[in-house]
Amino acid sequence: MLLSYVILFVGVAASWIGIPIVGGAVLAAAGVLAGHDRLDLWLVILVAAVAAWMGGYVGYLLGARASEVLTHHPGRWRRQRERALLVGERFYRRWGPLAVFVTPTWVSGALRMPRSSFLLWNAFAAVVSSIVAVFGAYAVAAAILDRLSTGPGVVLAAAVLIAVAVGTAALYWRRASSAIE
Repeated sequence: MLLSYVILFVGVAASWIGIPIVGGAVLAAAGVLAGHDRLDLWLVILVAAVAAWMGGYVGYLLGARASEVLTHHPGRWRRQRERALLVGERFYRRWGPLAVFVTPTWVSGALRMPRSSFLLWNAFAAVVSSIVAVFGAYAVAAAILDRLSTGPGVVLAAAVLIAVAVGTAALYWRRASSAIE
């Protein structure tokens, strides 16, 4: 069970740093497991919020210290990084600190958002997004998985969730690969 919380922490933190992995899927899976009484709901929310906040801060520091390299360095994700920074600049001009909710955290650092303001808004975004994602997955688990009988029903539900996750990841990678070419 401890391994589940470690995986949750690493997945959420990495996604908030800006590493292109499916941290939301890890968070949703933890919410589903909590909805099926395999993990503690409040501990999942706490671990996710702390991981998001810490990952967000690391992303901010990376953006502040290496913004030129992160945005303009040649490489596989160059266009996506430049676009994220451009979109981030527009959001920050229009919405100010609320942009922390919709831009990668390294953008806040690259745009030189004051650290104290970022830490406050990042904490708020981490808590809100963790609560929303975990409770959403928890509600799905409570509504659907409890209706299924143990055995084939649970296996079928798990297979469907895995198929959706794999299909989403494949589509994402295909689009990313075609955007690079």
